[in-house]
Formats: sequence, structure tokens, C-alpha cells
Amino acid sequence: MQMLNLPAWLMVTLLASRVASAGDVVLTPLLADGTVNAKQTLGVHQLLAAELDFSPEVQGVIELATPPPGLNDKCLVEPACLGSIAATSDGDKVFTGRMKATGSSYELDLVYFDNGRIQRRRQFLVPQDPTDLANRITPVMREMLTGDSGLQRPTTVADLGLDEDIDVGPLSDLPEPADPLAPEPTIASLNFGGSADDLRATELEKIQFGTPPGVELPSAREAPPPPPSEDPVDRIMSRMVDFDSDDGRRERRRKEPRTKTVRSSASRSEPSGGASDAERQRVQITVRGGYSNYYKFDFLTGGAEGAVRLTGGLHVMLGLEVYAVKRIRPPSLQLEDGKLTEWNTIFPINAGAMYELAFGPVEPYLGADAILVQYFQDEQGSDWAGGARARLGMDIMIVENLGINLNFASGAWLGKNWGIIEPGVPPFGFLPQVSGGIVVAL
Repeated sequence: MQMLNLPAWLMVTLLASRVASAGDVVLTPLLADGTVNAKQTLGVHQLLAAELDFSPEVQGVIELATPPPGLNDKCLVEPACLGSIAATSDGDKVFTGRMKATGSSYELDLVYFDNGRIQRRRQFLVPQDPTDLANRITPVMREMLTGDSGLQRPTTVADLGLDEDIDVGPLSDLPEPADPLAPEPTIASLNFGGSADDLRATELEKIQFGTPPGVELPSAREAPPPPPSEDPVDRIMSRMVDFDSDDGRRERRRKEPRTKTVRSSASRSEPSGGASDAERQRVQITVRGGYSNYYKFDFLTGGAEGAVRLTGGLHVMLGLEVYAVKRIRPPSLQLEDGKLTEWNTIFPINAGAMYELAFGPVEPYLGADAILVQYFQDEQGSDWAGGARARLGMDIMIVENLGINLNFASGAWLGKNWGIIEPGVPPFGFLPQVSGGIVVAL
């Protein structure tokens, strides 16, 4: 009998463990562009996590420290992609979105996924001030989780549980309101049906006199202080890391002790605390191939270029390429070995700067560089050509650290002895280049 009951016992255990995990919300970091930095996105992320912890609709929170693979603007509108994030993170629901800075506010584009479909996607404009932001996040989360915008209808008699047919009597029976401009009564102005000498003691007791000049009445006993506020905003603020402090510690209580943090090895590393630059990669390495023309020379080009971000979207870059051209050999050399053509190569180097913008996965840039190359060398010495170019292009990020690069350069260079290499080639001329390849962001 024990052998027959063992599988049933295991089935009940597995079912109970599955039921215990139902209702878990996977909270991902919000996608961001260059208008906000790492500290700002972390602050909003902590507020969202705290609100989810205190929400009665949420059983547990699975808080991801880094964006999961595949989370991008396209994923925010695809239930299949959000469902995959929930499944791989051992959750049932997903709370994610995007944020950017607009003046002194944050623009939040939030998505709530549950039961195999996107339940709500809403946009909110919230203040950047930490205290005002904490006050605003609470109704934002209530609207996202329940769909209730927080608007209340006016209170009616029915709402108070009273009978709407209550007879309050005729209005004529109600006392007339006192005239606020009427002077205060004095002994001389009171009329008791006789003179002031006829006042009785019972009537004098009804008269209220003010405090005589120079007499101080004892102060009333101070009321006990009100009990501590139970405002949910105060509870959230007490458990938050100070946005402007680098040594704050997170002290939030979880509903579920099994709540875990899932980290993805394919996602970008978090910047160090206190960094004020936008959350972007600092180093980019681009490998590309292309075509360039200089008069009779049709060059096939290829090489690599590295760019280091200084601040914001400003980068400095340095690159090395190979320019290869297939030329017809001079007749004297053709007679020596019978070869009509040969490949000649030169190796230009370039250095310059560019400024890159960020519009989601598309990052256009504009820049300029200098180009230098040794194009001829013999026993008497070597000849060099140099010039400058303008640069225009874009990086289209397929995933967070890998994308496609498209690049166009246009300029000119000068080399006084190009005619030695190829008769009829002037020393100065136009130098365009079209190229493309792969960009890796570190």
C-alpha cells in the first residue's frame, strides 16, 4: 500500500508547490535612454518593487537586477515575449516598461502582463523630486494592477446607508442663522423688559463677559500628541535608499522568503553606484568593410575602429584599415613574370570624434576624423598622404551589446607623388567611403 501511495503523495507535493508560486510578479528594470542615469532608474525601480510588496493583489515579487535577454521596445507589445520572460524567471506575471526624463518630470510607459495577455499599458508623467515621486507612484501602481484610476463619485444619502425619504420638517422651523456683522451684546443693549437695576441674579449668570484687561487665564492642558502616521508613503520612504546617497542600504521586507533575484549573463553590467553619466556602454568596437574611390583607384576597404565615450554621447575614436586595389602592372613588369595584374594594399589610420544619440535600438551619430597613410616607399624614402573627412552613420542594436553599423565618410586627402604610382592621378582629390559591419558595445 505504501508503494502505491508514494506517486500520489509526490503528485500532491508538486501541485502544492506549483500553487504556492501562483501570482508571482516578475519585475524587470525599466528600459531607458540617455535622458536618465543609472541612479534615477534604480530609484524608480525600488519604488515599483516596494509598491508591489505592499499590494494585496501580489503574492510574491521576483525582482530582476538586470534586463532579461530579448527585452526591448518590440517585446513590450508582444505577449509571447513577455510570457517567455515570466516562464524563464519562474513567475506568472510581468511588470516592465520604459522611462525617460522630460524637464523636471519622468515619463513612464508601463506594461502589466498577466494570464497570457497584456492587461494594461499606460503612460504617466511623474515628478523627479523623490518625495513627490513616492506620493505619485502609489496611485500609478493601483491603476496598473487594478485598472482603477482612483476617481471617486460624490457621496450620496444611499452611500451613507440612510433612508432617502427622511422627513426633515419644514424649513420655516429651522432657526435663522446669526448675523456675523451684528455687534456683541452689552449690558446697556440687553433688554429684559425693565431697567438695568431690575436685573436678577439668574439673568446675570446668562451673560458671558470677556477676560478683564491684565488678567491671564491659565492655559488649557495640552492634548496628547496624535499617534504616528500610518501613511503608506511613509512606510515606503522608510525602506527606500536615499537617491542622493551612495552608502544607503536596502531594507525592504518580502512577502515571500523565497523571492529571488535573477541575473542574466547576456545583459549589460550595472554601472557603479554614484555614476552620473547616462546608462550607456563606455567602449564600442566596430569591424566593418566597404568601398572607397580615389580617381583611378577603386579600393576595397576593411578594418576595425574603437570608440571611447567621454561624456553623454561624445566619443573619441581611433581606427586602422586596409585599402586594397587590383591594378594593371606596367608593361616592363609584365614581361618579367607574365602577370598582367596585381593587388596593392595601403594601411590608412584615422583618429577623430563623434557624437551619438539614442532613440531606442537606433543610435545615429555625426563626427569628423583625420586620415593618414603611407602609399609609396623605395630606397630613397617614403611618401605620405593625409586629409580630413566628415562622418555620418548609425548603430542598430540587435541585442543590448551587439548591433549593425552603417557608416559614410566624405572628405579629401593630399599626396604629392600619387602620379608615381599611377600616371595621371592628381596629388589632391575627393575621398568618399561607404562601409558597414558589426558593432560590439562593452
